[in-house]
Amino acid sequence: MTRFRVTPVWILVTLCSALVGCGTRDQTPSVGSATLQVTDLAIGDGTLATDGDFVVVNVASWLAVDGRPGEVLEDTHDLEHSPMFQLGKGMVFDGLERGITGMRVGGKRRLVIPPELAFGATGNERVPPNTTLIAEIELLKVPLVEREILERGEGRSAVVGDMLLIHYDGWIAENGEKKERFDSSLIRGSAIQITVGADEVIPGLDMGVVGMKQGGKSILTIPPELGYGHTGALQDGEVIVPPATTLIFEVELIEILRKVGA
Repeated sequence: MTRFRVTPVWILVTLCSALVGCGTRDQTPSVGSATLQVTDLAIGDGTLATDGDFVVVNVASWLAVDGRPGEVLEDTHDLEHSPMFQLGKGMVFDGLERGITGMRVGGKRRLVIPPELAFGATGNERVPPNTTLIAEIELLKVPLVEREILERGEGRSAVVGDMLLIHYDGWIAENGEKKERFDSSLIRGSAIQITVGADEVIPGLDMGVVGMKQGGKSILTIPPELGYGHTGALQDGEVIVPPATTLIFEVELIEILRKVGA
């Protein structure tokens, strides 16, 4: 695939945590003696956030002073676009990641994060050593890829770490339909090799090929957050994918060239 990956579509949050509402339910995920205090203020009814998912959140975080919010560290409500990151990849500190996992879209949660699950004994330029943080999180979205199977293929399903040989057609979508082709390995007459999960292609394509079998064909509908995001994509100085564009990919898994551990 021609590499149109401009700026990554997610913001790697260094300090966040987020906002929440009423009715409380305390949970206590622990690491050693470190306990993360979790209070659900609103229980969402949307998609469940699990390990490996991308999540879009609003976050506010503070230094804790006598158990109460002190100096504000971050508030993503002021950003033009709410941050997105992937759970389970170490993109944010442990306490935040653990606190978001298990939320549902629409949920709001308050976290009290001990130093061991935040910035530890060293701190950073804004967080003193051994400092507890307070964070409030609102889970706005768990963007997902829709997959329609055209041909199932045979053999073992592709997993993260496999090297694949694929053909694809990439289209800009409008009202759920293909509008304009912006890239195609078929037209170029050259299939591409990708290693699943190695960040070699847009996240939606990476996610969409997982579970496909050799000889299988699928149609992937990829939301903007898992495509080219709020920036779009350029080729030779020209816009080929506008910002905030849903994409449709037709993908054929020709061969699993190398399996994980092989």
